[in-house]
Amino acid sequence: MLGFVDAVKSHLKSFEERHKIICVFQSKINNLQLDSERSVALFRIFQESLTNILKHTKATKVLVKLEKLK
Repeated sequence: MLGFVDAVKSHLKSFEERHKIICVFQSKINNLQLDSERSVALFRIFQESLTNILKHTKATKVLVKLEKLK
């Protein structure tokens, strides 16, 4: 089972290959500690964001940036 960050990277790479949209992932967080329920919820939001990009834009590049706000 992948951690959240690795799962996002993996999904983003597949998305890029499938849809020929350049995808960039930026994060200063190497090990995000989330319980499984929150991790799944956040991952679903991430997936829906990519779906919305496909449906509603003509994007040629996607930037996913993960940061912790204080």
